Amino acid sequence: MVGLFLSLGLLTALLLHLDLNAVAQAVARAHAGPLAVGALVYCALFPLRGLRWALLLRPLAPVSPALATRGFLVGFMANNLLPARLGDVVRALVLARAARVPRSATFATVLLEKVFDGVVVVGILGLALAVVPVSEDRTAPLRAVGALMGLVFGGALIACTLLAAVEGLTLALAERALRPLPERVRGAGFGLLTKLASGLHVLRHPGRTAAILALSVTIWVLEVVVYIFVAQALGQTLPVSGLALVMSVLTLGLTAPSAPGFVGVFEALVIPALGLLEVGVEAAAAFALVLHAIHYLPGTLLGWLAAWMSGWGLSDLASSAAREEDGGAAGAASVEV
Repeated sequence: MVGLFLSLGLLTALLLHLDLNAVAQAVARAHAGPLAVGALVYCALFPLRGLRWALLLRPLAPVSPALATRGFLVGFMANNLLPARLGDVVRALVLARAARVPRSATFATVLLEKVFDGVVVVGILGLALAVVPVSEDRTAPLRAVGALMGLVFGGALIACTLLAAVEGLTLALAERALRPLPERVRGAGFGLLTKLASGLHVLRHPGRTAAILALSVTIWVLEVVVYIFVAQALGQTLPVSGLALVMSVLTLGLTAPSAPGFVGVFEALVIPALGLLEVGVEAAAAFALVLHAIHYLPGTLLGWLAAWMSGWGLSDLASSAAREEDGGAAGAASVEV
């Protein structure tokens, strides 16, 4: 509900302060060729994300990249159409049905995926801030946010790595801490912790971890390429470092609550970020709308197709994910497959 009100508030503010006719004219002048290439590049990110997720899942089960991509797409669609960011819950449900992977362990791999994304995007933000042609005074708030995010994601990656390395000791301490609780609660809690820890086993393999990091870098570099094609389509000449800055601001900012599909929040992040590059408000709004369409439409359609192929309807996904959320995201540890 907070996300819905935030999205509506930001969307209302944008509509009141924009010349909608000028924005529409800028969008109408966009060249179809670069837009089509940008959309194709964005679609190419889905199999790369599927391959990365398959590597994260490998210690749990031999999930194929194709199946992992399908699950990712269904979750992506769910985030665009369903409230409360249910996409990650949906991903676990789809994979649990298709590959019999424990849901709580799957949640751990999704969390680890987000940690890798955060580390890479913060790194790109740091590089962009070092070379972007904007004064340090104007980027000072971003530098502070970047440093904070770097501590959060870097600390999370270190914590996950240590947990994977000393899992036995960690679980022994957890078991001791749970002893005062009733037997049923103790058993369910310890089972849940065990499955969550198993989702971090990939960090025990340096080669696999390096491959996941390399894929993460590739994914986010290609994301910047999408921005380059959007700028070309709109006739905007912007430095690559500036577009990398915009991508980083948007990606990190989308952790805020929002309505399904990030309506309002998406535009409210892109427009001021482009303002740092001296892009006018209407031109920035056109960029945000076109970019949002590329982020929203292909993935949602592909996700709907993937859900249909997996035997899921949108109403089934919504009700199953809501039940899972009501019981605690991974709370059904005692009845997991």
